[in-house]
Amino acid sequence: MSSSLRANIPRNLIYALLFSTLIYTLVTLSIGVALAQETGSVEVSVNGYDGSSVLTAALVDSNRSVLENKTVNSPSFSFSNLAVGKQYTVIVKYKGIDYTTPVVVVNQTSRKVAIKVSDVTNSDDNVFVSLYQMAIDRGVNYLNVTEYIRFTNNGSSVIDNASIKIAMPAGYRNFIWDQDCCFKAADFGFFFTPTEPLLPNATKSVNFAYRLEPTTDEYKLSKQFYYETGDVYVLMNPNDKLTVTDHKNLWEQGQVPDNGGSLNVWGASSFYKGEDVSITITGYKGGSELNIVWIGTGVLAAVIVGAVVYGFKGNRGSVEKLESEEQALTSVLKQIDKDYAAKKMEEVEYYKLRLKYKERLDKVRRKIQQQPRKETSKSKKSPRKTPKGTK
Repeated sequence: MSSSLRANIPRNLIYALLFSTLIYTLVTLSIGVALAQETGSVEVSVNGYDGSSVLTAALVDSNRSVLENKTVNSPSFSFSNLAVGKQYTVIVKYKGIDYTTPVVVVNQTSRKVAIKVSDVTNSDDNVFVSLYQMAIDRGVNYLNVTEYIRFTNNGSSVIDNASIKIAMPAGYRNFIWDQDCCFKAADFGFFFTPTEPLLPNATKSVNFAYRLEPTTDEYKLSKQFYYETGDVYVLMNPNDKLTVTDHKNLWEQGQVPDNGGSLNVWGASSFYKGEDVSITITGYKGGSELNIVWIGTGVLAAVIVGAVVYGFKGNRGSVEKLESEEQALTSVLKQIDKDYAAKKMEEVEYYKLRLKYKERLDKVRRKIQQQPRKETSKSKKSPRKTPKGTK
């Protein structure tokens, strides 16, 4: 038996060595395949490239870090050696316009993306107004008007640095623009130049408010359209008790629900360039001011506001009262922004409310600046600082 055991030892060792070699080979191959699958590529095709303009491309990761920049002279190119399972963004710049598209390299060694680029124009010929809305509120012997306009690029070229025309009624006052730039007054109203290029089929919205102070108790509000226009609406709160005595190219649409209340609506659709609409209103002379007050729950409440906080009137108020009102209005604006971010109100309602309270806040701040301040020989008050959080 001992001789048989000695004879079997070399054979067992040979089997063990062969088995170990096989296992090592399989593991090595598996690791190699896994490592090979850890990288992939993105193949990009650019549609609309003219073949001669400078075309640059960049690959950005989810942390917005640029991984690669390149200048290409072909509508097809690729980015390689990309980690699988991560999200990237391809940015192509063509004729000064950036085009972006996200891509995730997962379960494939190569992903294909197509990006459509276009020519660029500064002409407003293909501007289309898909929605034009005017909300009219009653004040004390005046009318507040808030406008919401949504523009659409109906052309095949990108609209960049175009001067878009917006008509305004004669004698408007207290103009409030929802942006910090891009506005130029003109005899017909003003020019608006979007800060971002408007891609084909893309939209851009603007909001602004102003006051009308007619000398009589009847006012004809007219609007001319410089572009083809889709839907036009005039909204009025029935609690304002305004009466429409005449109208052109607008028809009464009845009442529509509005966050627990209702609005009287006049409207029409499909206007050619150069057409106009008008609506004649009466009933705003005399009486108390009706204000829309935001109560922080996504609901509009129409209430009569007296001389406390929101409805403070006159120039004889003390600095302390004015500053209290300033703080209250600042809090209201913050709450409006917070509720809009939480999607508790629609975009139109948000801009309408924000413009309304921003106008009041600006008025209060002007009154504060006009108030005389008492100074003592012991100390002087430091200049007021505008509360943060409002624009």
